[in-house]
Amino acid sequence: MATEKADRSRELRETAHMCVQTALKKGAKEATARAYRVRDVTVEWRDGKVEKIKEATTRGVSLQLFADGRYSAVSSSDLRPEALAAFIGDSVSMARTLAPDPFRYLPEPALYAGQAKIDLQIDDPRYATVTAEQRRDLARGLEEGARSVKGVEAILSVTTGFNDSRSEVVRVHSNGFEGAHVETAF
Repeated sequence: MATEKADRSRELRETAHMCVQTALKKGAKEATARAYRVRDVTVEWRDGKVEKIKEATTRGVSLQLFADGRYSAVSSSDLRPEALAAFIGDSVSMARTLAPDPFRYLPEPALYAGQAKIDLQIDDPRYATVTAEQRRDLARGLEEGARSVKGVEAILSVTTGFNDSRSEVVRVHSNGFEGAHVETAF
């Protein structure tokens, strides 16, 4: 599993670097790329039973492009290299049609110096241990709690839910910044 995580992290990092390099080759003066993978799970409970279960994994890249004194932000979920190259080229061309924005540029690289390499503890290591049964039980327990309040006998319907997600993100700037993080939310 550790090897799989390392491969995914490397893949995101390579994608972000490739996007920045492509943007510069296509004429952007500066660029940033944020490559990400997000897994999201939702369980909805309504009136004593599961109403909806949704699980989705999304991959994508968002770019900030600085071309000819103009700024544009774009994103794509098509990560095939040939599709990204065409998308980035078109995006740089479109950025050049926008009104100039002389106050928009990347932070000075000196501001990146001395980045703290600390664990912010935003990734719960137990995320992978959460089961479908636990998600369902939490949603059910919320409904039971709502219905147990005294004086609410007139409740006709209750919908509750449980959601969790795990995001892996890599960000690369053309002027030297590179960072990554993984975060979970419940």
